[in-house]
Amino acid sequence: MKFWLKLAIYNSFTKFLIIIIFVAGLPKLIDQIAIIHTDIRLDHQKEKVMNVVDKIGIGNYLKEEQDSSYASYNILKEEYILLQLSPIDTPDSLSYTNQYREIEGEDVEYRVMSFTFKRGDKSYLLEIGRSLLLMSDLKTSLIQIALIVFFFVIIITVIVDLSTARQLLHPFTRIIRKIKRSNHPDNFDFEPVKTSTKDFRYLDESLNLMMAQIKDAFVKEKNFISHVSHELLTPISVVKSKIENVLVQESLSDENYLKLESTLYALSRLSKLTNNLLLISKIENQQFYKCDNVEVKYIIYVVLDMLKV
Repeated sequence: MKFWLKLAIYNSFTKFLIIIIFVAGLPKLIDQIAIIHTDIRLDHQKEKVMNVVDKIGIGNYLKEEQDSSYASYNILKEEYILLQLSPIDTPDSLSYTNQYREIEGEDVEYRVMSFTFKRGDKSYLLEIGRSLLLMSDLKTSLIQIALIVFFFVIIITVIVDLSTARQLLHPFTRIIRKIKRSNHPDNFDFEPVKTSTKDFRYLDESLNLMMAQIKDAFVKEKNFISHVSHELLTPISVVKSKIENVLVQESLSDENYLKLESTLYALSRLSKLTNNLLLISKIENQQFYKCDNVEVKYIIYVVLDMLKV
């Protein structure tokens, strides 16, 4: 697997893991958001009711009797308002609780805001409730929307990560291609790879420097082999020529003749070795392009015959 793909998968996996953790805690978070939103709505409704009470007076809602109260429920039992005399004299007391209310024989759970205030010498209790069923519907809708959003976020994240990782690692890919395409230091592309990433630029510069040193070493090695081969050929030829002149003398003993003949054979082998070194040097310098069809079977038979002798 390529590095850019691994990097993209890793980034996507970490983001996906974060999203999973977030989704796991999403219901509680949405519960808190729904409660806060409901409490704010109840507080706004309280302000509206208090403005109406201040304008038209509380007597339009309550009679002077101690047990009188005013209650209003909407037709779907989603909200209600209750205004009555408060048995406890605690003005400006505000609280938010979840309570059940029996309406037309049915128990309905509400988020209830209770507010105690004073008008004249009497304390009054104002309750405004909002059905928790609405909060449940709101929570379900929010969770569904959040899951859809998260799904698209994951898809977009994977696509963006794949594209970004591939784009960021493109200079690194070009550096690898430079190495793969070069089978010899002379064929290496020393042109710098264009990148804004400092690490990749440093890697490319180091690679170019290393290949330049290798190329220089190759050149020195080829020159050394070529020079040594040329320098060896001259003394070998001279010595070989002198030995051949000595071999033609009649006064030479048989023992010395065999020794000189053995020496001449060794010089011939050394001369062939030197010529082979020169041939290798020419091939490496691309000065020898001769191509022949070789019968491998024939060469093997010749070598076997030589070994038998």
